Amino acid sequence: MPLLSFARYSRTRVRVLNYEQIIFISDVIFFIFLAWIVLLISIPFFIKWSQKQKVQNEILLYQIRGKFTYFNVLLWLEHIENHFLVRHNFIRKKLETMRNTSIRNKGGIAHFYRADIERMIFNAAFGKRRRINAYKRMAPLTKFYVAVLLAILFIPAFYAIPFWYGYEPPKLMDNGQPFMLLGILMALITSLVMWLMIFYIFNFIIYWLERYLVRRKGHAGYLHIISAQLDGFFKGIWYRSNFPQAALMKLSDITFEDKNTEVVFEDFEGGSSKGNW
Repeated sequence: MPLLSFARYSRTRVRVLNYEQIIFISDVIFFIFLAWIVLLISIPFFIKWSQKQKVQNEILLYQIRGKFTYFNVLLWLEHIENHFLVRHNFIRKKLETMRNTSIRNKGGIAHFYRADIERMIFNAAFGKRRRINAYKRMAPLTKFYVAVLLAILFIPAFYAIPFWYGYEPPKLMDNGQPFMLLGILMALITSLVMWLMIFYIFNFIIYWLERYLVRRKGHAGYLHIISAQLDGFFKGIWYRSNFPQAALMKLSDITFEDKNTEVVFEDFEGGSSKGNW
């Protein structure tokens, strides 16, 4: 069997890394380290830039406005539908089912599934082409960060192609498939482990700064929108904090095309006084 023959080969022959292979490994590690340093150094400038940006109505696509009530959830969904000009009948049917179940269970089931409801509607805010739409909404500086993060993941694998192309141990498969593919896969797995470490450290720093700005200023401004865009692009593995409701209630989803006039509701909460479904 191919795997048994490979195991016998690995026990009987040990291949020592030559100078070119050592240079390749050191270059990959240097590139990942350099990219990580660039991310760390640029974070203060990134935060300073984000605080100068105006909070846009885009934030209303990413979270509920007001108390968690059936009425406010439908307003959130309707805002997304008006943005894409598409009616989400499937989501509306699920919400209606949850509402009926909530009535039978005196409101408990709706709040039990609150996280699932919010994630379901949040995903709808990016449409069917989630990553493409999230990337299009990003500012150029945010796109730069995404490019650096993706480069850390994929460039080591592409950089490994010439290294493994000249590496000639016996074939793993009977049909003659080269060992190069396994080498590229190993490089990708290695870079994935390092990428996850860098990604979550970077995510933690941004999240901590969000929470710090919320405690200091009441909200983190445009940084909330950036985190929502990154959450949409990376499909849920980015951890973010919502725009505080006290500040969000001062925003309006009503604009006029001529002068972009905003209508501000100071104390609108919607739904019943107790926030029940």
